[in-house]
Amino acid sequence: MSVSKLAITGALVSMVFAALCLSGCGGGGGEVATADVTGTIQDDSSLVGLSGAVARVDSRTSAPTGPNGSFTVENVPVGTRQLVIALAGYQTVTVPVTVNGGGTNVGTVYVPPVTVPGQGHIVGELRDNTGTVAGGTIVAGGKTAQSKPNGQFAIYNIAPGATAVTAQFSAKIARANVTVTADQTTSVVLGLSVSPPTPPTL
Repeated sequence: MSVSKLAITGALVSMVFAALCLSGCGGGGGEVATADVTGTIQDDSSLVGLSGAVARVDSRTSAPTGPNGSFTVENVPVGTRQLVIALAGYQTVTVPVTVNGGGTNVGTVYVPPVTVPGQGHIVGELRDNTGTVAGGTIVAGGKTAQSKPNGQFAIYNIAPGATAVTAQFSAKIARANVTVTADQTTSVVLGLSVSPPTPPTL
């Protein structure tokens, strides 16, 4: 084979290889795979859905959430991303998320309120003899919280000092006394037990 034919053959091979890379190697400006990121935003204490919150991933932003706190961020490039939740009166929350081609539901994102300087906070876990308890009602410092599916709860912005913490779930109750410290978080584990019957009135 002549030198000119070898040069032509080599050029053709190079062109074919370049075309294959453009179509299959990701370097030819092909479309980037995207998917939607969905979830629900709730108050970290009451577990009520938050209306008006906005979810953002990269430059993509959801519409403000409705009463149930659900959101959708559309057309997010697949891969590891950062989901940012923002709402006036609440702390900004950032959650790492892996976006898959079929779409990703991050579940529930709990958002704490903005903390007030000089106030304290109580976090803890609600349990009974079978394990953690979801859906219990916890009261402290005149404020109320609900326990999450993992039994954890949080109450924010409580006046410092000795504070009684009570919890109830069905017929079970729990009580504890804690000391709330300004600008600090106090932890407590509440153990539920069946409350004694109310004495009859004579």
